[in-house]
Amino acid sequence: FAWIGDLATVHHAAGTRTLYGQFGGKCTFELSLDDPWASVLAAEEQHFLKVLRDGVQVFAGMQVKLEREDEPAKESGFVKFQFLPLAFLAKWRHCLPIPPATTLETSGTKVDDAFKWIVERVLGSTAPNTPTTGLARAISGFTVAADKGEYPTNVGLDPTNQNLYEWLQRWGTNFDVDWDIYLNDSDAPE
Repeated sequence: FAWIGDLATVHHAAGTRTLYGQFGGKCTFELSLDDPWASVLAAEEQHFLKVLRDGVQVFAGMQVKLEREDEPAKESGFVKFQFLPLAFLAKWRHCLPIPPATTLETSGTKVDDAFKWIVERVLGSTAPNTPTTGLARAISGFTVAADKGEYPTNVGLDPTNQNLYEWLQRWGTNFDVDWDIYLNDSDAPE
């Protein structure tokens, strides 16, 4: 994952915030074709974006769209890029148990910490490899924040074989636990 530094020449920036919905908010902007960051973002790799307001991180996203071949954009001298929230990293991950276990479950754990335990085993360093190919499913550099035990209720949760993003959305709402993935001080997802 490449960190591209400060985008000082963003043109026509547009952020959308959706409180409820499948995709959440997104951030779209244009860069001049002669801007050096335009060629960096057009490279064939995943890029992260961190948006700050008065020094406070208000958005962290992953690149999902760019218009390399868009003629109107070239004629206007700008190319468009779009970023979805980093929480979308969980969209393509199913909750698989770590062999030889057949389930991925917690018992008697504070809800907020149970979420972290599950996420660590689906996206983090202890995530199991893909059963069919043996490829690592853990996201490189991804860390889970330390447990806090702040939620008043102990629960047992089992998301086995469910889509992690959708599961967190549903159970987060059920327990009033707000969750997100941000770029930490080292610009790695957390």
